[in-house]
Amino acid sequence: MSDSRQIDTLNLISIQHELAMNIGLDPELVPMVRHLMKVCLRRLSVRRAYLFLRIDEDELLPAEATPGPENSVFFAMPADRQAEILDTPQVGEWIVDFFRGSLASTEVTLFQFGRQFVYAYPLADNGVLLLDRSNTPLPDILVGALTPVFERLRQGCEAAIKHEQIIHEVERRRVAERRIQHLAFHDDLTGLPNRRHLLKQLNQLCERHVAGQGHCALIYLGLDNFSDINESLGYQIGDAVLGAISKRIVLADEKLAATARLDGDEFGFLITDLSTEESAASERVVTLTRWLLLQIEQPCELDDRTVSVAASAGITVFKADAEQPQAVLSHGRSALRRAKSLGRNTIHLHDTSLDEETSQRLSLDYAMRSALKSGDFQLWLQPQVDQQGRIIGAETLIRWNHADKGLLLPNSFIPMAEKSGFIVPLSEWVLNEACRLIKLLNDQAVWPAGAKLGVNLSAKQFHQPDFVNRVLTTIKERNVSAEQIELELTERTLLDNVEEAIEKMQQLREAGLQISIDDFGTGYSSLAYLRRLPINRVKIDRAFVANIDSSTDDQAIVEVIISIARHFDMQVIAEGIDRPEALQTLVAMGCHQFQGYLFHRPMPLESFLELS
Repeated sequence: MSDSRQIDTLNLISIQHELAMNIGLDPELVPMVRHLMKVCLRRLSVRRAYLFLRIDEDELLPAEATPGPENSVFFAMPADRQAEILDTPQVGEWIVDFFRGSLASTEVTLFQFGRQFVYAYPLADNGVLLLDRSNTPLPDILVGALTPVFERLRQGCEAAIKHEQIIHEVERRRVAERRIQHLAFHDDLTGLPNRRHLLKQLNQLCERHVAGQGHCALIYLGLDNFSDINESLGYQIGDAVLGAISKRIVLADEKLAATARLDGDEFGFLITDLSTEESAASERVVTLTRWLLLQIEQPCELDDRTVSVAASAGITVFKADAEQPQAVLSHGRSALRRAKSLGRNTIHLHDTSLDEETSQRLSLDYAMRSALKSGDFQLWLQPQVDQQGRIIGAETLIRWNHADKGLLLPNSFIPMAEKSGFIVPLSEWVLNEACRLIKLLNDQAVWPAGAKLGVNLSAKQFHQPDFVNRVLTTIKERNVSAEQIELELTERTLLDNVEEAIEKMQQLREAGLQISIDDFGTGYSSLAYLRRLPINRVKIDRAFVANIDSSTDDQAIVEVIISIARHFDMQVIAEGIDRPEALQTLVAMGCHQFQGYLFHRPMPLESFLELS
């Protein structure tokens, strides 16, 4: 065989392969058809390509398809909504006859009009592919070689259309079921969930309660003197007011676990995942209730009149494992009655211990601020190691040397610091102190080459407008290298405002700082966001490490995390390594950086210096 024939054969195989490569791989019809038509235009030098498909009257019209003759639809490339090919002599009649079943032949048909060549490839009786080419005809060997490819196209189209019809039918049934469910658990007038829905939510909350979860709360809200509106302005106006207020409530729904219209002018709001401390939970609910009352107090603009209405609210704070749903509703309504008896536009708590607990919270906030001024906070270090146990860095962990209570761990004061806003000045102190420690370690030549000191950032600190400038100024003033600092952020901090996070992180990276995601895997990172974030390292959360040698679920999650990190060229470190079995499993999975009690516990600087 000559070299030219070998090249022709290779080109022929190449065209066949490129035309067929996407057929059957994508269950959707449009991407498959688009790919094939693009290849036809490019590799076969055709002027335009059409695909006509037979569609039964009761079948769903495929996406992006245009109705054609005789219960058919067509796709065209380049786009041609009018299908000018139908006006071409003989071709249009041939297509109509084909879909009427008047043609028996399944062979390729060629129509020639001067220097225009139209090839019609029947796809059994399911449709026809038309290739409109100018100037020269297709080589005969190529015409024949395309037939098996287009037979595969027929099969692919059948499967794709059937797939789309199944998806459509499933969705239609799902919509109908959702509608029935909606009618059973929603109020007709306002569209809000009803009492039955709220009771269902409360039942589920009680059944799924796990020991150690935070408090829950029910806000039982009632409009004040609403009967006056109905009696003086009419029920139509009253219904319109309820509708307007319900729309405002829907806008507030993101702050709430469940919302419902309970009865007449009464509404219920369920809040979950509050603090484990009842006082903090109560304070949070009171703040939210005040905000709800302010929304309701806004005048309602109703056609030719303005109507204002106020509301009162009763609150019951409860533990899901200690209350029955009906009891929760009863306590809430009792608190609402008490609130209205106190003068309307009032809030009343079923639990009366709020004042004492609030006082304790204020005392803690004052004590923290005093401790910062008096130097009672310390930074401890927990070494990070490689597979051989060599120190490659450390994470800074804050401790409070309390005058009366001794050494306090972060979980006893950081949550309150975040709520009060004290976390911002405290976080700035942490960064300053971390820079001081780096300089000290460098001066004593005990800091390994390439080692980095991890500094945890709070969300409120990160979202400060001047955050980047303050970080860079602190590093410059402390005269330390940015490359020796690793800033640790949580997934939630990054996803609160992705665009802002990307911009700030890029500025920090350009300055030489390293960035890691702490507790990776516990949030809801989207890969679309993750690939855009300039991250150096991810930390596998201890929740997935504790039982990784025995839990196949944890192993699967960690394997995915390591794979994602490798794909995005990020390092991986596992924290919470307390047992040799966990270490061995992680090493086998490809993780080579570790932090945990198996190697070192958190320690003050003096103890860290003794490790060198």
